[in-house]
Amino acid sequence: MEGLHKLFQQLSPDQQQKIVQNLHRWQALSEDEREELRRRERVRRQQQEASTNDAYQKSGLQLAEEQRTQFRKRYIQERKRLEEQLQRETQEKRQQGNSAIVEQLKKEFSKQPGIAQPAQH
Repeated sequence: MEGLHKLFQQLSPDQQQKIVQNLHRWQALSEDEREELRRRERVRRQQQEASTNDAYQKSGLQLAEEQRTQFRKRYIQERKRLEEQLQRETQEKRQQGNSAIVEQLKKEFSKQPGIAQPAQH
């Protein structure tokens, strides 16, 4: 328990706050909700393990256990980085698309008679 306390103290105040908030959120969940989150996490880990094993197999490498562990760790890090990058790109495209839709609708509806003109800012 003391080791956890030391690790917690090493975190930034923002990280500490996030952990405390997550703990409170977890405590507020019903047992069914907690079990569902545990189930989802198990599935996520199983999928991650399958993906990592597949990547190792496709690499064709024959590594010692320590190197294989390092390969898996790096694969997970790089995969996470890729997923985050794709998520950012998707969000940017979504925002651009939404802006285009709003502009299109603004033009379309401003041409209709009886429609009040948008307020000028």
